[in-house]
Amino acid sequence: MTEKMILRHVFESEGLWYLYDAFTNDIFACDEVVAAVLKVWEQHEDAAVLADLVRKWGTAEVDRAIAEIQQLREETKALTPFAFTVEPRCPTRFDPRKYEDSITHLQLTVSEQCNLRCQYCPYTLGRPGCRLHNDAHMSRETALKATDFFLARSGEVENPSISFYGGEPLLNLAVIKAVVARVRDRAPDREIRFHLDTNGVLIDEQVAAYLNREKFFVQISLDGPREIHDRYRRTRSGEGSFDSIIRGIGHLLDDDPESPERIRYNSVLTPPYDLMAVVEFFQDFPPHRERGIDVAPEPDLDFADVSGMPFEPRDVTGPADLDPTPTLTELRQNFIQECTAGRYHDLSRAVRSFFDEGIIKYYHRPRGTLPDRFFPTGTCQPGQRKVHVRADGSLLACEKVPDAMFIGHVDSGLDLPRIETLYDQLLDAVAGRCGKCWALRHCSICFMHLDAEGKVPEKLCESTRAAAESTFRDYLPLQQADPKAREWLKNTTMK
Repeated sequence: MTEKMILRHVFESEGLWYLYDAFTNDIFACDEVVAAVLKVWEQHEDAAVLADLVRKWGTAEVDRAIAEIQQLREETKALTPFAFTVEPRCPTRFDPRKYEDSITHLQLTVSEQCNLRCQYCPYTLGRPGCRLHNDAHMSRETALKATDFFLARSGEVENPSISFYGGEPLLNLAVIKAVVARVRDRAPDREIRFHLDTNGVLIDEQVAAYLNREKFFVQISLDGPREIHDRYRRTRSGEGSFDSIIRGIGHLLDDDPESPERIRYNSVLTPPYDLMAVVEFFQDFPPHRERGIDVAPEPDLDFADVSGMPFEPRDVTGPADLDPTPTLTELRQNFIQECTAGRYHDLSRAVRSFFDEGIIKYYHRPRGTLPDRFFPTGTCQPGQRKVHVRADGSLLACEKVPDAMFIGHVDSGLDLPRIETLYDQLLDAVAGRCGKCWALRHCSICFMHLDAEGKVPEKLCESTRAAAESTFRDYLPLQQADPKAREWLKNTTMK
């Protein structure tokens, strides 16, 4: 049990001051004097600290601030000192029996080869602990073993899913078809969703017809208009891939009028940044416009993570090309303005993708006070929420963890002692920090952040706190606006 602490964060936004309190998981408005006292609350009765406050603000103002803080504590339980134990495994989540009937998602790397060589991809450039593109393809035998394993252990899951990953999974279409056929044969009455992560280059008319017939949910990598997309997303021979991908999208759209509802686009943003050009591309989206499709495309825009890789930006002409902040600020202002006016659904989905996740998660946050036990892994249970199968049949927690972080093999099943060890490693890496961190209830650090030495870099904790404060700043105008500004949040969750 750690010592009792008050975990809070005082910050300024738009010239006003706020307190975020971790115990209640809520934000409270305050003035500058209250903020100053809150920053030193544990020491405010110390004579020297109190003298500094009085010297700056005066006795009357400091006394008023202290009285307001005491009233806030009494009325809301905010600033309550508390202690909790940081534990590696939540007993209701890490339940060995759930590995027998509650595995949610099977992800198969059916090919570790790719027909593109994207110049920001870790499989192209190489990142410590990460494989490179190679000629490994999953065999039919391995894929079917993994499928049978999953079917036998997902019986209690309402919407189980199987996804195909790479490399480029369509390089091994025969194995994809074998897995789907196995599911149709052995689980004909179960509603199992199929997902495909693809660059889209190999989608011809026949492939499109198959994917649509089997109602695949397809995610296609598309970085924006041709001049932006082709800067980094090139073939092995160095040619641009934009035209081939647009042609593949067209095959899907032409084959099935319902296909737009099942297609998402993954857009990776890299320098030189031109966020508005990407946003405008998806707002106009030629594949839909040319076909008279009214459904807006579903893009997910995110910044490339090139840490630890020899990435070299192309076509950069000056420092401004390396800083997306001004455009993001403009987009954020527009997002907040439209939301507070009750026009969230009029916003481009490309714009929403920058800001939705944090706001949605905060709106649906747990409202109760902190329990006496805290589990730093959040909702992730390796091998239960998702099982990622490499081409050789080895099992990983997900596609993002280092290759050495195996948790079993299709021939022998899940290695539960190994999974317990992973929990322990993560706890050892962060337990000393969690009990002192005001952002612990907004932390997304998990197993994929463990480095080769079993450590989580402190900079990741810093970025978690920065992201949490950014979310607070985005949410506050909605909280303070007319209730219609938040109406869209009531039935909105992350996909």
